[in-house]
Amino acid sequence: MAEKRNLRENLAQLNRENLLKGLDGEGREMPHYANTEYGADKYARNPSNRGRWDLYNTGQFHRGITVTIVKNKIKFKQRFKNKKIEWLDRRLEDRFGNNRALGVPKEQYNTEFIKILPQIKVDILIYLRNGKNNV
Repeated sequence: MAEKRNLRENLAQLNRENLLKGLDGEGREMPHYANTEYGADKYARNPSNRGRWDLYNTGQFHRGITVTIVKNKIKFKQRFKNKKIEWLDRRLEDRFGNNRALGVPKEQYNTEFIKILPQIKVDILIYLRNGKNNV
């Protein structure tokens, strides 16, 4: 369904935008850079991160953010693997083994979901009238 694809793309983009602001997948602040010189350089390149991790240097981490929706479960994943990303995974792992950089706060998810509700309603009506193959 097109609305599902749009929702996935929008959620991945919101995740990237939040990271650039120095926020993790739940809207909490990311750590400050330990190396103050590097932190100042990153802040000069991206003032919206407020001196916090934005996970954007080459852009690979941001490009690798994917979202899947299966049976009403939303999963944020990182499709790339390299030593730096594996280090970040360990560093940002929450107590459940999830990378806390991936995701969006519930309020942002709800806002995006509300945007696609009208199309979902249309799809359901078409399904009820014409059957599964016409959706």
